[in-house]
Amino acid sequence: MVKIITDYGFCFGVNYAIEKLIETGKKTSRVYLTHPLIHNVPENERLMKLGNASFYEKGLTMDKKDAVVLSAHGHTLEEEAIFQGKCEIVDATCPLIIQRYLKVMKEDKDISYIFLGKKNHQETLGFLSHFPYFDLVDSTLDLKAQLDQIPLKKKCVFIPQTTVSKSSWLAVKDYLEKHTTLVQVMDICPLYAKRSAQAIQAIKDLDPQTNYFIVCGDETSSNAKEIYHAMALANPNLKGTIALDSSCLDFNELKNKDIYIASATSVNKETVEKLKADLELAI
Repeated sequence: MVKIITDYGFCFGVNYAIEKLIETGKKTSRVYLTHPLIHNVPENERLMKLGNASFYEKGLTMDKKDAVVLSAHGHTLEEEAIFQGKCEIVDATCPLIIQRYLKVMKEDKDISYIFLGKKNHQETLGFLSHFPYFDLVDSTLDLKAQLDQIPLKKKCVFIPQTTVSKSSWLAVKDYLEKHTTLVQVMDICPLYAKRSAQAIQAIKDLDPQTNYFIVCGDETSSNAKEIYHAMALANPNLKGTIALDSSCLDFNELKNKDIYIASATSVNKETVEKLKADLELAI
């Protein structure tokens, strides 16, 4: 048996970025990206061909008829400044991230500001560029050890990267609630959180001897990695992997097992359905 256990297909933010790139490619002779539009290498390459786009290289001469499309994850102010007055700037930042920017409380000397995210992730770099008064808590390191080093004030604002794990978000939120008064808290991406919860619920009681799970996504995708880790934590003895297609799989591990597929938010419906169909033919 092969079963898809989550909602699947691109999230709204990815679809928005894709529309921006294709729309820009139709009206502009040269389109550039500074970073991958989405964290899905083959899909990003396909979209770049479709949108007549290439990666910007430092020192490249720009024309006002050219355009640069800034990634779905956000961008730094320094990056945006490179292109000011030189070409059209198309902001493909996920609307959820933009909405968060608009709601962030302005700096107040009596408030501590905490951002939870992966240190070198594009969303984290973009957020901290726009709001440099936030202290970063790196979600890949010991959370408590980092928080213990921050001199918290009586009030605190807490914002996470949209695709950190729910468990990391809860751990930081619980710590801050014990040591300060939270005056503003934002949650992780609701669609990503929903898929993670669906995946956990589906596999948490499965027998590791007769079952296996796959997160359909790219190894470069933060949300694919986080969904994988959440599933692995929910059922530690159950084996699983991240894969975009069946060529990435070790079929010896899948022999005589039921397969459960969860979808990252940076893969389209066709990719998930093809993976399922290929597995049904192979096992």
